[in-house]
Parts: sequence; structure tokens; C-alpha cells
Amino acid sequence: MTPYRQVRALYDADGVRVYQAYSNEIADAALEHGRFVSPPFSLTRMTWIKPSFLWMMYRSGWAKKDPGQARILAIDLHRSAFEEVLACGHLTHYDPVLPWAHEEWKQLAVRSPVLVQWDPERTLRHHPLDYRTIQIGLKSEAVRSYVAEWIATITDITPTVDQIRELVETRKDRAEAAIELGDTLRATKQFADAVKAYDTAIARMGPTRPEDWAVYYFRGIALERSGQWALAEKDFKKALQLQPDHPYVLNYLGYTWVDRGEHLKEAIKMLQKAVEQKPDDGFIVDSLAWAYYRLGQYDKAVIYQEKAVSLEPGDSVLNDHLGDIYWKLGRHNEARFQWQRALAFKPDADRVAPIQAKLQNGLDPKGSGG
Repeated sequence: MTPYRQVRALYDADGVRVYQAYSNEIADAALEHGRFVSPPFSLTRMTWIKPSFLWMMYRSGWAKKDPGQARILAIDLHRSAFEEVLACGHLTHYDPVLPWAHEEWKQLAVRSPVLVQWDPERTLRHHPLDYRTIQIGLKSEAVRSYVAEWIATITDITPTVDQIRELVETRKDRAEAAIELGDTLRATKQFADAVKAYDTAIARMGPTRPEDWAVYYFRGIALERSGQWALAEKDFKKALQLQPDHPYVLNYLGYTWVDRGEHLKEAIKMLQKAVEQKPDDGFIVDSLAWAYYRLGQYDKAVIYQEKAVSLEPGDSVLNDHLGDIYWKLGRHNEARFQWQRALAFKPDADRVAPIQAKLQNGLDPKGSGG
């Protein structure tokens, strides 16, 4: 499972690459001097730097959207500067997990020279994915530091962008195009249509290779979410055939078996393997905790669930699960606190009423949660 928020960038020990799109005038001056020059570059306007190449391509339309974005520049920043920027960044959208009240957050956002925004990552064809990529907005003194101190090199990659765009546009009959369509439909919860797209991709792939595991895995997710469990289970097993012990496949199949009350001993072993490989993935740790919960092993469940929530403190489902476990351990006040947190973190619509019912009445005698 790809982390929901992650800085995806080209980097090494010395630097981090970000991208920007500019007019010919600004780009030519920057390339001549090795830094942005004012004028034509404005030191008084906010400027956004984007570590994600694909998000830059979406934003600029492969440098074809308008003359102001005709050139794509790769800007290599000193790593210490990039880390300093992240450390002082302020979110553009309020999140209940933040340590400030809403009004205080608004005032800080106005004053902060660095803003951070998380937008949906994009595919080669600009389709939104179900995880986020970072944009960093610089203003006032941050813009001046960016121009004067932070930049190591500037490279014009527009010719490379043109080559990639041509390849994307001329190879629409390849399996990759159908995979991207399937990923987009899955991200927007159009699971039945996603299955059809993955069917097309698999038909185009030819002989199955080990690296094809992901297509079967994602089709399995779409099948499971569209109510076709028997077919989904086959795809997950096929993915494990191609990539034995892959932690994400082990996690999804093991968790679903637990949730369905099937193959519980085998599911526990699979989830233990997944956690061994990904001990810092909160969602995988949650799966093992939930398996122990379903088996009635609450003392084990709480250890893993508390760790899961510490790794993903803003996830509604994980907080909900911890509330259920606390309730079974007789820690009712803590349970209600976790359920309140679960509601604060905007659960899916179909989870709201069950959480509200637990806040009102506790768990039912059978202890069903999830």
C-alpha cells in the first residue's frame, strides 16, 4: 500500500530535485545566470515548487497548457535547504490532528513563508491516484532565500518532456494504458469498471511475468470491493504465486480472510510475515491487530493496534479499531475517546452511524466492530 502522503522526489545525500514551469523569458534568464533573475522573475509573488514530476506534467499539460508554462525546469536544491523548508512548512488545509485551533491555524498560514499542500498524485495520462503528493509554496523571505541560496543547479528538461509526451500519446494500445485506466477507476471507487480495465490490461500483457503481480493484486482489490470475492481471492493467490510473500498482498488477503472468518490460522501467519517486512506500516500492523481481535486475543491485539495508531494517528479506521479493542478490555472511557477521534477524522459515510451507535451504547454483546 502506497503511503497516503509521501514526498516522492529524485534525491541523493546532497540534493533534492523539484520542478517548475515558466515562460521562455524567465527560463532563458534563469539558465543563463544559474539562478532566477528579477525581473523577469517576481520576488513578490508566491512560487510553488513540485518534487513530483508527474504532478508537474499534469499542472503544465506537458508544457503545452499555456505560454507561461512552456518550459519545464528541473531545479536541484541543496538537501539541507529542502529539509529546512519542510520543517517550517504550514498546511494550506486545516486538519483536526494539528495542534492548533482552527483560527490559530488560519493566522499562522497567513504569516508563514512556506505553505505545504497535498494533492492527488497523477498517472502519465493525468488521472488522479488515491494517494497524495506534496507541493511547497514559497513567499516573502522564502522566495528570496530560494533565489539567492537554496538552488544548486537549474536544468531545462523540456526536450525530455516532449519525448515522454510523444511516447504516452502514441502507445495507447499497450497494457500500460489499460492499467492506468484501471488505477484511476479504482481510485475513484468505480470498482466494476476498474475490473474491466484490468481485464483488458491482462489480455494485452502476453506471457505472465513476475513483475505482473501488481495487476492481479489491483484487480483483486477491485473485484473484492465490487462483491466478487471468489474471483478476487484467485487474483490475490495469483499475485502471491508471482511475488511470494509480498507484504501488501499478504496483508490484503490475510485481512480479508480474518474479516470473513475464514482460514484464520493461515491468515495470522500471513499477517505476521507482512508485519515482519513492514513493521512501520500502520495499516499492515492494524491488520494483524484486527486478526487478534477477531480471535478474541485482546491483550495481543491492543499492543499492535496502539502501535498502528501511533504510526497513522489521523486514520479514522485505525482509531475506531483501537476503540473496539479498548472496550473489550474494559477500558470504556478510552474506547469512547478513540471513537470520537475516529469521527473527527472524517470516516467513510457508511462508517459514521456505527461509530455513533458505539459512542451511545458501547459494543453489542457479540463485540462486532470494524
